[in-house]
Amino acid sequence: MLEKYVELILQLVEGEISTDEFDERYVKLWYAALDDFLAQRSPEVKIISDIFLEVDALTNDPPYDTTAEALREAARQALADLLELQKEHNP
Repeated sequence: MLEKYVELILQLVEGEISTDEFDERYVKLWYAALDDFLAQRSPEVKIISDIFLEVDALTNDPPYDTTAEALREAARQALADLLELQKEHNP
């Protein structure tokens, strides 16, 4: 499951996709896995949920005190955190 998020976040961080495209794909991915997330309490779920909040803040009309660059920065941090968790799970 994490691989999908890591791949999508990496595409945003590396500039391969726009924040608009990231938003659309992330929201779809989020809602597809929502039931599983609600049943889990893990560091991965917190990281993924935090990015969702950033996406939601950016895409609301009007945006809530955030920018595309703030989303990219949050994505960079989330990517680092997710990759670290992957290392821990797959030494």
